[in-house]
Amino acid sequence: MPLLRLFRKSRAFTLIELLVVIAIIAILIGLLLPAIQKVREAAARMSCQNKVKQISLAFVNMADTNEGKMPTGGGTETSYYPNADQTTGPTTPYNANGNVWLFLLPYMEQGNWYNQTLCGPAPLPQCSNGWPTPTVPIYSAWSTPMWSTASGTQIYECPSDFTVLGWQGTAVCYAYNEAVTRTGNNVQRYPYSISDGTSNTIFFTEQIFYCGNDWNELREPDHGYFNGVDGGTPVGAASYPQFNVKSQPTCTPKLPNSFHGPVINVGLGDGSVRSVSQGVSATTWAAAVSPQGGYLLGSDW
Repeated sequence: MPLLRLFRKSRAFTLIELLVVIAIIAILIGLLLPAIQKVREAAARMSCQNKVKQISLAFVNMADTNEGKMPTGGGTETSYYPNADQTTGPTTPYNANGNVWLFLLPYMEQGNWYNQTLCGPAPLPQCSNGWPTPTVPIYSAWSTPMWSTASGTQIYECPSDFTVLGWQGTAVCYAYNEAVTRTGNNVQRYPYSISDGTSNTIFFTEQIFYCGNDWNELREPDHGYFNGVDGGTPVGAASYPQFNVKSQPTCTPKLPNSFHGPVINVGLGDGSVRSVSQGVSATTWAAAVSPQGGYLLGSDW
């Protein structure tokens, strides 16, 4: 019986004790939260890195499949198909006002989705871009998949890029090196045009989707590139990336930029991926984005 009396005399926490316990828990949460955020960001960076690798390998596969020809950046894909006569309507198969990101889709296991962007003769949907109905399939920037985020096209979205939230379209959080995918008729061949070495040349890099009033989107032909040797963006050392961008207004359009703190993921021409740190010099960066300059990468690479 004395033991029962002892249990009956046990008391509950006082208010002071309860507040102390709550304070301790709050302190522990405050200490753990930064660690949790670091783990989450590390996972997002690894996911982003994996996407860059998939993109790089898909590009190499695309070039190998097409006799080494690499797509041109923006506008009509003249590396695969000649320019169509825009005065009489497109007459060349699969001619497009698309860019590298569009033509990578079949090599990113998105062939069915790519086919849904085509219009033309029956049974394809009729083209709604104002041109006469072509006699061959062409790409339509106005196709339904281009305007929907429900079609599984998040393959080009970086998990760390919060600027894609709420966007009803196909966002691209990466950029291709225009010195590799030249515009117009400057068709390059893989690997012959990369005289500096595919393992020493950057093909792809990260680029924030919505930056200022500029965005990178799959249906827009002149977006998602950097190092604009054919005009339009800073070239060479001037294309040095922005690291640790804190918010959308602080980034610069048409530059490589990343939310991943002091590193940015880049895809090289051999299909490998590298995390380039903020310590890399502008000179070394310029050498890495030049495919034919004969420059050597510095020790800070």
